[in-house]
Amino acid sequence: MEVLVPPALAVAAVTRLEVLRSAITRQPQSAMLKEQLAALLFDRDLFEEAAAILGDSTTGVSGRELLLLARILLARNAASDAERSEALAAQAVAIAETPGQREQAMLARARALLRLGRDDQGLDLLRQIITANPNQHGAFRTFTDRLLHLGQGAAVIDLADQMVLAGASHPRWLGARMLGQARMGDHQVARELSGIDLVHTTTLPTPAGWPDLDAFNAALQTEAEADPDLREGRHGTSSRGTMRVDHPQRAGSPAFDVLHRRIAGEVARRVAELEVIDHPWVAARPERLVMRSWCVMTEADGYEEWHNHPAGWMSGGYYIAVPDLGAGSEDRAGSLAFGVPPRLAGAEAAASFGETIVPPFAGMLALFPSHAYHRTYPHGQQGRRICMAFDLEPG
Repeated sequence: MEVLVPPALAVAAVTRLEVLRSAITRQPQSAMLKEQLAALLFDRDLFEEAAAILGDSTTGVSGRELLLLARILLARNAASDAERSEALAAQAVAIAETPGQREQAMLARARALLRLGRDDQGLDLLRQIITANPNQHGAFRTFTDRLLHLGQGAAVIDLADQMVLAGASHPRWLGARMLGQARMGDHQVARELSGIDLVHTTTLPTPAGWPDLDAFNAALQTEAEADPDLREGRHGTSSRGTMRVDHPQRAGSPAFDVLHRRIAGEVARRVAELEVIDHPWVAARPERLVMRSWCVMTEADGYEEWHNHPAGWMSGGYYIAVPDLGAGSEDRAGSLAFGVPPRLAGAEAAASFGETIVPPFAGMLALFPSHAYHRTYPHGQQGRRICMAFDLEPG
């Protein structure tokens, strides 16, 4: 099993923003600079500035720029943004330059239609996308999430089975089918599909060059807290009340470089152990995995809502710092929990399914199926819980 670590980021996002802002003052009519700056602003959740850069005129604008603006407006979600996003995405579909761009524009339009409450049109577009491309996991996720919100567990099960027969190779269908089974009250099948029983935790051995794991973790914490791109949360994620580094693997961060390589080794070992397991998630293992990582820091009240990782096959987290829990702390305080989200499976099904609680500790590495739903609970203490989360995506 080949596990590739992410390339070291050479230039911080804040530096690239400064350079692009400066460049566009010298070349204000450059469509290329406008698009690059707007895309980076969008990535940094600076939606107002991103929308202003692209402007209101759509005359002579490429399908790529229309799609970018549609996404920005849907994320900003101000008055009339959903209506305008839908119209821009429809234009982007009409003038798309590639099949992939057309697919992404259709997805953006479908999401805007769902935001507007036009479910029939939105779901029809989503079905068109996944019929043409069963591996479009973003469309599949949006489609099944809406069906689950509507309480249609049986429809989700049928759709997941159709996608497998059509050749879907992403494990997102497993997560959707599991939730469909939970919605229908079949918790035994749901649990088997969830992969929760395949959650694996271990203590990372001390890497060479550090006297002990505490010293290694201290170096990681120093690098994370000094990262120039450290930010508060990120739109579209499950983080609440957190700080975040989107790309901790960067030039000048030797401890994170070592951490990524050590995790890659642990992942390869874990994959080898899984070969004897009879489970559809294991059967869907890619030949090569590419790691994508980010770092999340939570103070006393920060936490992650229920979510899974639809782009990955295996996901995980390495705990760099975990505050000591005080006497009388709630049993789940600071813990990682696996289960099903009430908003998708229904409150009754989620309660019946239950939670598997994993209390973290500094130095713990957790590995689990990407389709397994999980969340964290606030630790309620002084100090930060710091975790480098990651996905192993098909390469």
